[in-house]
Amino acid sequence: MRLHRFVFLAAFGIVVFSAGSLAADPRVVHALLWTDGEGHSLNHALEAGIEDFEQSHQGRYSVDPEWVLPADAETRLDALLASGSAPDLFMTDAVNLKRRVANGNALALDDAIAADPAWGGRFPRPLLDLLRSDGHLYAVPIAQTGVFLYYNTEIFRTNGLAVPRMWEDLSRAVQVLSGKGITPIAFSNKEGWEGVLLSQVLAERIGGPDVFAAAPEGKLDAALPALLEAGKMLGELVRQGAFPANFRDMTETQATALFTHGKAGMLISRERLFATLDFSGSAVKKKVGLVPFPLLKNGRGDAGSWVASPDFDLAVSPGSANREGALELIKTYMSDDLQLHFAAHIFLPVTRTGLDPEQLVPLQRTAVGLLSGMTQASLFLDQVLPRDVEARYAEAVQAILAGVAPIAALAALK
Repeated sequence: MRLHRFVFLAAFGIVVFSAGSLAADPRVVHALLWTDGEGHSLNHALEAGIEDFEQSHQGRYSVDPEWVLPADAETRLDALLASGSAPDLFMTDAVNLKRRVANGNALALDDAIAADPAWGGRFPRPLLDLLRSDGHLYAVPIAQTGVFLYYNTEIFRTNGLAVPRMWEDLSRAVQVLSGKGITPIAFSNKEGWEGVLLSQVLAERIGGPDVFAAAPEGKLDAALPALLEAGKMLGELVRQGAFPANFRDMTETQATALFTHGKAGMLISRERLFATLDFSGSAVKKKVGLVPFPLLKNGRGDAGSWVASPDFDLAVSPGSANREGALELIKTYMSDDLQLHFAAHIFLPVTRTGLDPEQLVPLQRTAVGLLSGMTQASLFLDQVLPRDVEARYAEAVQAILAGVAPIAALAALK
C-alpha cells in the first residue's frame, strides 16, 4: 500500500519522504551542535568548520546542523534517540558521555584514530583518558579547560613577591598583600561550586590525582583525609584575610572583576579569560602571569596532575547512516586551521599539539604550554558528583569558610 501511494503521488511530481528518510541520506551529516547564540563566538567557530568541511568535500557531503543550548543538549539528544532520529554527530561533555556509552549511544573511535595516526596522534593522552570507557575512546575534544592561578605581575613585583608556584609562595603573598590592604585572592562562593573547586584542587594537591577516583559513584570516604587538610587550609586563608570581605555574597563574575580592575593580587579560575586579560581595556592588560595551582612540599599532587576537562567533545552515533562523513567532519574541526580558529574566537586552550604558538594570544599560549605537561587529569567535582552529594559537599565547604571546624563540617560526607 505504501509503495502504491508513493508511485501515485510521484506521477504528479510530488515526492513524500518518511520521517527517517532524510536521516538516511549518506550525503548529509546530521549534527547536533551547541550554540551560544547566532553570531556569537562558539557558533561562529562551529559554522566556520561546517563551511570548510563542505568546501573540501563539495559534491560528496553536506552538513545539516541543529543548534541547541548546552543546558538543553542532553534532553534534545534523548528525544532524538527516542524518536529513532539519532544525529550522525553530536556534541557532549565528558560526564554525559559516560551515560551515552553505557546506553550504547556512542561509537568507539579507536579504529578511526588508529587508521589515521597523523590525525589521531596529536592529542594529549590524559585528556583523551577522560573520554574513554573500558579502554575505548568515544569522543574527541575541540578544546580544554584547566584550573589556573592568575597573578598580577605588577603587584607581585612592587611588593617583592615570588611567582606563586608553591603554597608557601601563595601564603606569603596573602600575608603581605592583606597587610597592605590589597585583596590577595579574588574569590567568591555565592553559588557554592567555587568553594567546591578550591577545596578540590587543594585536596588533589594533598592526596594526589586519584584521591577522587570514586567520586562519580558518590563516594568520598577515601578523599576525607585530604578534604580535612584542605578544610584546615581554607580556614587559615579566611583568617589571614585572603578573600574579599563579602566573598560569600559575591558572584564569580564580581570576583573576576576585582582582579581585572587591578584590585586583587591573584585569581583562581577555570574560565576563559585570556582575551579579556590580554586585549581588553582592563587595568591588568599585559600585567598577568599564569601558573598551575601551587604545589605542596609534602603533597602527592605534582606539576603533571591537573583538575581539568575536555571541552566541546564530538561523538558519533553507532547507527549513523553517514559514519564516514561524521568522522570527516570531526577531522575538519581538529585540523590546524580550525583549531587556530577556535583559539582565536572562543579563547580556550585547544587540544591539538604542534600548533604554531605565535598564532595564539599570549596568555593562551602560556596556558597551552602549561597544559602540555599534563600527565593525569581529574574532572571538576561539581560536574562529576551526584547532585545530592555535590550539594552536601558545597554546604560543608560553605560551613568551613564561615568558621565551622572542618571535622564537623565534613561529617555530612561520611
